[in-house]
Amino acid sequence: DEGEQQARMLSSQIDPAVNAGIHLGWALWTLGIPDSALAVAEGALSSARRIGQPFGLAMALLWVAVLRLWRGEQEAASPHQKELRHVTAEYNISSLAACATVLEGQDLIASGALERGIDVVLSGLSEFRRLRAGLGWPWAMSLIAEGYRNAGRYDDALRTVGEALAAVRRNDERHWEAELYRIK
Repeated sequence: DEGEQQARMLSSQIDPAVNAGIHLGWALWTLGIPDSALAVAEGALSSARRIGQPFGLAMALLWVAVLRLWRGEQEAASPHQKELRHVTAEYNISSLAACATVLEGQDLIASGALERGIDVVLSGLSEFRRLRAGLGWPWAMSLIAEGYRNAGRYDDALRTVGEALAAVRRNDERHWEAELYRIK
């Protein structure tokens, strides 16, 4: 019952159905089923909006924005990124605000503003470090490595991939490992 869930949940919690939708979307993307991944992610976002839970909304916004950027749909990602920034600021959701910074950097890299984008992603990683957040490092570092590669800074790209692979091992966060090897 969504009404009961809404009454019981705090802003720092996430509805189980929204959470499951976000993770299913991630799994579908990883399996190479991008259209289904997007449909599931947008469904999770719709549910998060109905429930009105700030953390769940922020997580769903993050995932839809990430997915749109991975699909090369920068214009479609932009409103989600902006709303994510707004929600994380309004409800002081620091960890997802750092992710919003990483997304802004990813968008800059994809737009060709390589050095600026790299700096913005590095800023997001600094925030991860300050918050002692471990998850997301391999993904964020892959964006930096892509930026370096696109800028012709191959040694920096390889160094960054090496650091990202070390983070994979340190945190046992393997979902982005194959992408790091592809970049390498």
